[in-house]
Order: sequence, then C-alpha cells, then structure tokens
Amino acid sequence: MFTAAAGWAQPVALLEETQFLERVEASTNWGDLLQARTDAARSEGLRATIWTNPHVGAEHEQFFSGEDEASESTLWVSQVFDISGRRAHLAAAAGHGARGLGFEANALREARRRELRVLFAQTMYFQQRVAAHEALIAELEELQITANARRDLGDISALDALRIELDVERSIAHRERDALRRDAGWAQMEALTATKSPAGPWPRLAGELWTTGASTTAASIDEHPLLGAEAARADAAERRAQAAARGWIPAVELTVGLKRAGHFDGAAFGLLLGFSLPVALFDRGQADELAARAQLAHAKWQRATTHNALAADLEAARVVEGRLKSIGPGLQANRERAERIVRLSRAFYEAGEGDIRGLLDAFRARSDVELDFLEVGLELRQARIVIESLVFRSTP
Repeated sequence: MFTAAAGWAQPVALLEETQFLERVEASTNWGDLLQARTDAARSEGLRATIWTNPHVGAEHEQFFSGEDEASESTLWVSQVFDISGRRAHLAAAAGHGARGLGFEANALREARRRELRVLFAQTMYFQQRVAAHEALIAELEELQITANARRDLGDISALDALRIELDVERSIAHRERDALRRDAGWAQMEALTATKSPAGPWPRLAGELWTTGASTTAASIDEHPLLGAEAARADAAERRAQAAARGWIPAVELTVGLKRAGHFDGAAFGLLLGFSLPVALFDRGQADELAARAQLAHAKWQRATTHNALAADLEAARVVEGRLKSIGPGLQANRERAERIVRLSRAFYEAGEGDIRGLLDAFRARSDVELDFLEVGLELRQARIVIESLVFRSTP
C-alpha cells in the first residue's frame, strides 16, 4: 500500500514531542519566571505582616530666670499597634495573590506548550507530505524510464512520454514547496531549543498525526489554571474588602520614655507614658472598602467570563475532534481503494489494455487521497492539542 512513510530511510533517532518541549523549557529557564513570580508574591505578604518601625526621640529644654536655671530632658520610644485585625486580612489577601500568580504562571506555561505542540505537529505534517510526494516521484520516475525506452522502440508516442515528464516535474515542485515549509518549521524548532545540530536525513520527527492519545471525554475546564487565578484574585479582593471594612478601628500609638527635670537645687527623674490614636470621625476607610468591593465584583465577573470562553472553546474543539474521527474510516477506505485502482491501472497499461493517461490519473488520485488523509490528521491532532490544553490541571 502507498503510505506517507514509503521510501524513508530508517533514522538513527527521531525527536519526540515531549523531548522537544523539555528542550525548549530548558533553554528558556522557565524556573526563573516561576521564582520571580513567587518572590513578587512573597514581597506582598511581607509588606502586610511586617511591623512598622518604632520611633525614637529625644528632647532637651533649658530655662533661665535671673540666677536660677532649670532644664528638662526627655528620651522616648513610640510604636504603632494595629488592633483592628486588618493586617491578618491583608496577609491572607497576599497569600491568595501568591496563589493566583502561581496559577497565572502555569497558564502561561501551558499556553506556550500549546503553541509549541502545534508547531511540532505542523512540521511533522509537512515532513509526511514530503514523504508522500517522494514516494509518488519514485514511482513516476520508474515509469518514466520504462516509457522512454518504449518510446525509443516506437511502442508509445512521444506525447505519452511528455505527459509522464510533466507529472514528474509537477510532483517535484509540490515536494519542494512542502519541503520548504518543513525545513522552516525545523529551523524554528532549533532556534527555540537553542541548538544547532548537523542536518541529518528526514524524517527527523517521531509520531503520527492520527494518534489521539487518552480519552478526555470526562475531563472538564473546572481546574484550568486561568480559572484558578481568577478565583484567587476574587479571594484576595474579598480579604482586602474585609480589611477595609475595619477602617473605623484606629491604630494606637504607645509611647514610653524617661524624663529628667533639673533645678539649681537638684534634679528629679520620672517615667513617661503616653498614647495617641486618630478619631475615625470622617475617614473610616469607606473609599478603600468601596474600591475593594468593586475589585471583588470585577474578579467574579472575570472568572465567569473566562469560564464561559474556555467552555465554548472546549465544546467547539470536541465537535471538530468528533467529526474528524468519524470520517477517519472513510478516508482509510479511500486509501485502500486508490491503491487498488493504481494496481489495476498499472496491470491494464502493462497489458496494453489501457493508456498512460488512465495510469497517471490513478497515481494523482492516490496522491490526493493520501494528502487529504494527512491534512485531516493534522486538523485532528490540532483539535486534540486544544482539548488537552483546555482540560489541563495544575496547582500553583
């Protein structure tokens, strides 16, 4: 049977899709991005939990009245204490923010992997198209040698020989066009992996377009990292709103120190204690609470919108996958029919019962059927990539 793999030399080693993804991640130091996002989240948590710095002060006053002299010296330290509980809510909000950043990093990584998998599939598609063209060219060139010999003997006309030559040249042109796109894809893959290996024979990529992998029928988008990020943002906004709602509870500043009062006839020492707090008469954090509630409403809306968009993409991809898989048996049957037609046309031609046009038509029809099979296989694999990306699960 005519197949896309016909005529390929046995390779020493083929590049797997998983190997390609691993090499790209290794070359881009993906861990650096995750660490940067983690550090950014930790900074928010530290900002919310670290105590404010204490204030240290000193003061000296001296008085003169005639021959009398008096002085006062004070040394104190003050510290602001938050008794409202806002710090706990802000720390929790920072924790949710860190979780959201982790989900965002995973979503970004999966989106990039999806692009890379599509690139791999497209390059493999053109690799197999080139192989299909080469298999056809090999058969046509073999037929051309026989036809030229028969033409020289006067068994066939020069027109039939020209028809074969035309089909050979057309097939070579088609092969070169697809080889260009195959080689461009390979060059892009090498650039992404930051490697430049010596050009070896094709094929260089392992896998089949019609391999669909494990079933994802029961999988859903509920654990997609984008939804996790939106949920974390909503949780963070909720805790910020709770913190803002405690704006009416003031922060207390306590002061403790020593005081010395001196006079011409001696000195006295004492303890200084004090406190201060703002009176929440006008500003009770209403603006901050309103802003946090608005952020919470937006985060909930964004999560619902993202969920609907992902669900729509998943449903569309599953429809495409189902339809393409359903026509697979018919395409395979067409390949078998086209192969039988070529065998019969060749037999008729060699027996002198058919002309060269019938045989060339059979060759072209078989090639078209094979290319259709590969094209649908690429579309099926791309739909599968979309589905697997949408039902991707991760934890930050």
